Amino acid sequence: MSYCLDTSAFIDAWERYYAPDVFPSVWTSMDELMTHGTIMAPTDVFLEMKKKSTGVITWAKKHKSLFVALDVPIQMSLREIMA
Repeated sequence: MSYCLDTSAFIDAWERYYAPDVFPSVWTSMDELMTHGTIMAPTDVFLEMKKKSTGVITWAKKHKSLFVALDVPIQMSLREIMA
């Protein structure tokens, strides 16, 4: 199963709840989940992160493969979920 994360999942985790200097294992786990294709995020999330956060964007730039374009199959799946 794959999970799609939104902007707040990254920013809140980085800045409020799981700062990497306090909880490095959270970010190591995120790296592993991303590598295995378990988590992903739309490219729009990356763009939002650039505007709203200075900390997590450094991490995100190193993990560009996490961010995927919202192609037609993804949009169709979203339509099914929303229905």
